[in-house]
Amino acid sequence: MSLAVWWRPPTSTRPDCTQTCGRSLTTHWTGGRSTSMRITPGSLRIRRTCGAGNRRDRRSHHQHRRDSDPLRRFQPCPDVYWFPAFSEKMCDQLVETMEDYGGWSGGSHKDERLAGGYENVPTVDIHMNQIDFEKEWLKFLKDYIAPVTEKLYPGYFPKAQAIMNFVVRYRPDEQPSLRPHHDSSTFTINIALNRKGVDYEVGGGCRFLRYDCKVESPRKGWSFMHPGRLTHYHEGLPTTRGTRYIMVSFVDP
Repeated sequence: MSLAVWWRPPTSTRPDCTQTCGRSLTTHWTGGRSTSMRITPGSLRIRRTCGAGNRRDRRSHHQHRRDSDPLRRFQPCPDVYWFPAFSEKMCDQLVETMEDYGGWSGGSHKDERLAGGYENVPTVDIHMNQIDFEKEWLKFLKDYIAPVTEKLYPGYFPKAQAIMNFVVRYRPDEQPSLRPHHDSSTFTINIALNRKGVDYEVGGGCRFLRYDCKVESPRKGWSFMHPGRLTHYHEGLPTTRGTRYIMVSFVDP
């Protein structure tokens, strides 16, 4: 498609914040005030904070600042963290782009997109390189995900390289779940692109078998991050009604 991926930028330069403890950590694709823009590496800006919007938010903000280890509250399972990554608009536009492209895989083991032609744990998905967006995605991993990773996993310095970057579609009549597996990554990010109760009604999420711990129905625009190999054997929980989308990257394979 030669970067024929168009996003509608915010109509204002003010951050569209996703609040968490009175702060935001939200990714926006930003540009001028035109009705559409072509994504380039220079158009990616990371907005990290915004002011609290009301008294309750301000109270939460001060409580957050007093917390000596604020990341602890965002660890739903051992060494699994979640944090806001995308604005809701970004989620919607990514799903729309993939559906407009329409080249969903069949979810079979045979996969001509891969060097060996075989996928051990197949999903119904579209890779970012299929829409000519891999270069921009790798910039996102380097500029945003890598610093978060260094904070969450002290002593590890990510290369932020990935050859498997893809949007997965789960629905009952197609592929509702994913069998237990390891990822071919040092760590994996998994970003929820839509919302339970609106876009899908029942199910969804991930279970880590070793810890018998679930991350169920992650918030729209939030990513959870976990080690890919050895310790975090996991499965995709069934989506039993509706359609669920996630964005996945296997980082530092």
